[in-house]
Amino acid sequence: TKIGRMVYASFDIVLLSKGSTTGSLSIDGLPFANYIADQNNAGTIICENGGVNWPLSGVYGMVWSDGNIYVRSQGTTAYDAVTNANFSNTTKFFGMMVYEA
Repeated sequence: TKIGRMVYASFDIVLLSKGSTTGSLSIDGLPFANYIADQNNAGTIICENGGVNWPLSGVYGMVWSDGNIYVRSQGTTAYDAVTNANFSNTTKFFGMMVYEA
């Protein structure tokens, strides 16, 4: 939903089979991109079940100007990417992003 320049996006994702995909987790294809090239926002992402090595230090998503949500966790000195090693074939996660378009 977009109201003025503010965008409210929520999602609920259940993996049935992650296949052989590797690398960092991103959620692509938001209908509105962040209005600047750098991220200036973060939204909450929660793993409901099926997370293997799901980071316990807080998982969040950052919306970038390409219209994608990049999923990160708080590391000891900086953020770490959430990768295929952090979820299984049955992982369910959901979240909400609020950002300016």
